[in-house]
Amino acid sequence: MGEVKACANEIKVIRKEVAEVNVRLDTAVEAKLTSEDSEVFEQKLNDKVKVVKEDLAEKMEIEKRKQNLVVWGLKENDTTSDEPKSKDIEAVKEMLKSGLKVDADKHVLEVQRIGKFEQGKVRPLRVKINTLEGRTEIMTRAWTLKDSVTCKNIYISPDLTKRQQKVDKELRDKLKEIRVTNQNARIKQGRIIERDSNGHVKVLFTLENDGKYECTTSSKNGQCLRNSVTSKK
Repeated sequence: MGEVKACANEIKVIRKEVAEVNVRLDTAVEAKLTSEDSEVFEQKLNDKVKVVKEDLAEKMEIEKRKQNLVVWGLKENDTTSDEPKSKDIEAVKEMLKSGLKVDADKHVLEVQRIGKFEQGKVRPLRVKINTLEGRTEIMTRAWTLKDSVTCKNIYISPDLTKRQQKVDKELRDKLKEIRVTNQNARIKQGRIIERDSNGHVKVLFTLENDGKYECTTSSKNGQCLRNSVTSKK
């Protein structure tokens, strides 16, 4: 919520700047500046306001989704009655119990299929978890589903926004490239890393500023050092 409050404060600052711009525009007219100069100045400010609003909306959407998970490949009933929802809840709980060995009854709050129903198509399930700790526990164990006889075709992912999905795709595409020569590479916290036998982490790639930067520094905790980040202009 801290980031959301920070964006809200930035909106207030922008509004103040808008008021100041109005004064400047009046001054510009008095100084007989061209209308084109005034329009360019105002457009730049409007663009800035738009970016801040979009960032605020994104942070609010992330906040709303932070206790959600998305379950893929869980069989869907071919009916449009209210019955499927209760069956989906039962199916999710059974998957968590048998596949992940967690107490599903205390974790699952509600479930909802994503998208419109289509005959023969299995829609993903958005699952709201009771606590962040419960969500973390499930995500930590999610990889074990591949070893389950009944759940090996099911997988679990975070509930990402469209912007996050775009970044996630870029990282996974980059990971495929890197794994041609490095099978130890994996994605962790928005970066592609590898860990050596001593536990040191080497950051192979990270997306910053729309993917314009690449980091190849090594450290125990995998943090990119400021001087090791090189522009890809």
